[in-house]
Amino acid sequence: MKLFVSLFVTFAISSSTFVNAQTSNTTITAISPTSVTTNTATSIILTGTVAANDLLIWATDCSNAIPNVDPNDGTNKATVYTVTGLYNYGWYKLCYRKAGESDSVEQTGIKLTVVAATAANTITAISPAEITSASATSITLTGTVAANDSLIWAPNCSSAIPNVDPTDGTNKSTSYTVTGAGTYKLCYRKAGGSDSVEQTGITLTVVAATKKTDSSKKDALSMGVQSLPSLLSFVIAFCAIILFI
Repeated sequence: MKLFVSLFVTFAISSSTFVNAQTSNTTITAISPTSVTTNTATSIILTGTVAANDLLIWATDCSNAIPNVDPNDGTNKATVYTVTGLYNYGWYKLCYRKAGESDSVEQTGIKLTVVAATAANTITAISPAEITSASATSITLTGTVAANDSLIWAPNCSSAIPNVDPTDGTNKSTSYTVTGAGTYKLCYRKAGGSDSVEQTGITLTVVAATKKTDSSKKDALSMGVQSLPSLLSFVIAFCAIILFI
């Protein structure tokens, strides 16, 4: 009888485990972006369906990780994450736990690269420092631009998203069009990052375009002024003739 009870309990536990399947390793199949800046809040889209009360964590090893972040529920949704620390020997893995489970399952093929913050002195000077609004102008950046670095001219870098790819190399020029008079900061992002860092001491003054004068009117006015002496001489001569008569 004891043997029968033991077998029955074992079968019941096994059946329960089978019904309550563990977390799948393909719940999330892709992420975007795949590279972020350390200690910078970044919106990451998870390709897949997140159910209510599912949890996750970004870690170097899922076997020791405890998922404790509740991502936004739904299909292909974005959630803001802040991953702190650099992992120089690989990538951060996405460790996932479905609602009601106690496991931590690495999602197959998901790798998140975390890079150091962008330096505030990548660019140390610009020339020229004043341009006309809505007019394409070549500006030289003093410093070294690496491949896939990006920038944007903005009044405030904290809310700006660098999306302009400048010419790679040292002290190179790129044509920029900035619309709207005012003072702009140079917001820079190194390749693979997700931050937006104001470059120290760099300001770009944008002035309104000057109103052009109609060239035909200008020429006519010029010709009129130039003919005044001749007209005056004619009037004097005419008056002299009248007086003589």
